[in-house]
Amino acid sequence: MPELPEVESVRTDLERILVGKETISAVKLLSPRLRTSLNAKSISNVVGKPIYGIRRRAKYILIDFEDGVLLSHLGMTGSWRTKLGNEDEMKHDHVIFSLSSGRQLVYRDPRRFGILEWVKSSDLKKNRWLKNLGPEPLGNEFSVGYFFSEIKKKKAPIKTTLMNQKLVVGLGNIYVNESLFLAGISPRKISRRISFSHCEKLYLEIIKILKLAIKRGGTTISDYRRADGNSGSFQNELFVYNRVGLPCKRCETPIKSTKQAGRSTFWCSLCQK
Repeated sequence: MPELPEVESVRTDLERILVGKETISAVKLLSPRLRTSLNAKSISNVVGKPIYGIRRRAKYILIDFEDGVLLSHLGMTGSWRTKLGNEDEMKHDHVIFSLSSGRQLVYRDPRRFGILEWVKSSDLKKNRWLKNLGPEPLGNEFSVGYFFSEIKKKKAPIKTTLMNQKLVVGLGNIYVNESLFLAGISPRKISRRISFSHCEKLYLEIIKILKLAIKRGGTTISDYRRADGNSGSFQNELFVYNRVGLPCKRCETPIKSTKQAGRSTFWCSLCQK
């Protein structure tokens, strides 16, 4: 699933391509089958309206119009791309937005776990997908003091705690595994037993790795592509994620793997305590 760096990379691509340049002239719904069924009438609220801005909240992309927002979540395999009007549609394309320039903006999602819905501006704060989200890890609300006070309340392993979007948003399996490695903390360590110094180290590594991954355009393991069609490159810099059995890049101990809360966990038993 695309995490914060991947979603932010898609957002910046869409912003560069669309904001201040395009108006939606028509909408063509090819398949309504996503995590929640697409409502053709609702999505058509964007027709005739210029795109004012594109924001990100957690793993959601918010495409701003004068009176509302087109909310998008990429799910597991969702992607946005632009194409010329005479180019063929692709299998698993769900919606095509015709643009004032003659190009088309397309949402594609082979596994159909994505979300695409129109939200009125007045309803945004109470929207079911957004209302319970925690602070942004790259924002001012996510401080080391807040982070330490929250994890001290948790009896769960730190890996599981970090995956909770009510604690901090945008982190997923890739960057949680990597952040814990860089901080030298075992993913199985109970959250409330982590000292302030180790918490501060983890806090700093989370911020550092997210910023670096954004700079690299995200991580492409299989399906993820940016809106400009390019892959991310951060997969070339991973220390533990998806490297089970391979030698640790720091100490050469084989990387271990287990399951935590149904998700794969990767760590070095020597470097992480």
